[in-house]
Amino acid sequence: MPLILSTCFFPKPGLQKAGRTPHAGFFASAPLGRLMRVIDYPGRLDGRLRTSHSKTGPSTQRRTRYFAGDDLSGGLFDEVSGMGYTEIVRKPRRDPKIGAGCNRRPSGIESLETPRNEVPPLPTQWPILLAHGIFPFHRLLQPAFGGDNTRDDRFHYFRKIRSTLMQKGYAVFHTRVSWGGPLEQRAADLRKEVIRITRNFTRWPRVHILAHSMGGLDARCMLHRFRMEDRVATLTTVGTPHWGSPYADRGVKRFASLLPLGRALGVPFEGVCDLTREACARFNDRLSAYEEQNGVQYRTVAGVQPLERVFLPLRRSWRIIFDEEGENDGLVSRTSAVWKTTCHLETMDADHLNEIGWWDRGESRTGVDRETFEAGIRAVYLRLAQGLPD
Repeated sequence: MPLILSTCFFPKPGLQKAGRTPHAGFFASAPLGRLMRVIDYPGRLDGRLRTSHSKTGPSTQRRTRYFAGDDLSGGLFDEVSGMGYTEIVRKPRRDPKIGAGCNRRPSGIESLETPRNEVPPLPTQWPILLAHGIFPFHRLLQPAFGGDNTRDDRFHYFRKIRSTLMQKGYAVFHTRVSWGGPLEQRAADLRKEVIRITRNFTRWPRVHILAHSMGGLDARCMLHRFRMEDRVATLTTVGTPHWGSPYADRGVKRFASLLPLGRALGVPFEGVCDLTREACARFNDRLSAYEEQNGVQYRTVAGVQPLERVFLPLRRSWRIIFDEEGENDGLVSRTSAVWKTTCHLETMDADHLNEIGWWDRGESRTGVDRETFEAGIRAVYLRLAQGLPD
């Protein structure tokens, strides 16, 4: 099935009929270059049922069902989608009364569609927002390999996590905050992302946040600073240094003089100062009373691996952390990631890179191939999503 890429969009008037307002547009499909006509119908939540009719197929058509703004079209729509799937159905008869390019859907096809006023059930009532860590390396690959919330997330920070959850029916969105910035700034950025995705909470009144590494501290800070406990149902953190990291202590001590230089070059690193054990201890003390009574469900996941399997660039930091705090994922100790035993769900067999779906050559020592290993990581995220309460 070719990937559909939008090259132009021309609203076509005169297609209104019986309570629906279709808008016709043209897509060019790659790599075959087939001309597709798209009919757009209002549907669930601000979402739409979009139907693509191929002019090349005499007896079949492709119909794709998805919600508002799914950027399967390469950016044609304003917002990103929560989910989507494709159906292959028999091509309906053309009805000349509707107009050229529009096909009337016979009763046999109507049964495949969700009525426009009916909301189909979702695995969770509210969307899942994925919050990245301090240095979202995937931005270095943009725009060559796509950005946030595109259909292809093979090269995203959360490698194939969003697409995996969407295939199971979850509404999932990537968020974007400051690269290496201080905690307070990143928390403010995350709040803006929550408001943008929920359309100021008119689309969804609450969200679930699933955060990796510093993203977990960003979310905790956002909750406290902006009192968003009524807007966030759960916060699940994976490999988050809730108690800081010895490696951050050492980095700040040795390279603090370089922080102004990085800021001047537009490559901020101040966020590392918020990951020291001293800074995190102060942070936890400040939030302790609030987090005990705010009603948000906190869940934590840790990762650990032996040195020989850790991603090569993380082995030095693994040794530093192991000497002071024991088993770790190469950047965060198990103790720091667990935070509170009452919040702890599970410990993954993963280093800090593996925790977000990426494989490294160290895993070849286990005899498990890359595809199987990455599928196992995605299965962890699916379990986390399945355990979300509404």
